Amino acid sequence: SDTSYIHDNVYPFYKGAQNINGSVYTKTIAWDMDESYYNEYVEYDTSRDYTTYCATVGPNDESDTAAAMRVSVIADGVEVFSADVSLGNPASVDVLITDVLRFRLEASSNTTTSFDGDVAWGDAKFVTADSCG
Repeated sequence: SDTSYIHDNVYPFYKGAQNINGSVYTKTIAWDMDESYYNEYVEYDTSRDYTTYCATVGPNDESDTAAAMRVSVIADGVEVFSADVSLGNPASVDVLITDVLRFRLEASSNTTTSFDGDVAWGDAKFVTADSCG
């Protein structure tokens, strides 16, 4: 994503290429999810400039087989997308964010099994069109 984030509670935070389900996504944001049972997030000030957010989200391919996460998109405090993802089973995100000021990506573990892995939002982008197309 080309928009700069303003708040986060994640470390480490990565930008760049990541593999998700065998595909390379060159514009990706990702962060470490090792045994995180609380919501980790990255928040953006979108300045009401965009219409849609697009991404493919899931554990990156370097994650453990047990990697399983609940991912959410929050727009001005309202959940507009959520999905359960696991290694090899990402979700496509195509959500309308018209007139949104604060935009947040969240992720948390949704398994009681310990794992080592990263959540990756592949080819993440804000667009002014009504869909990711």
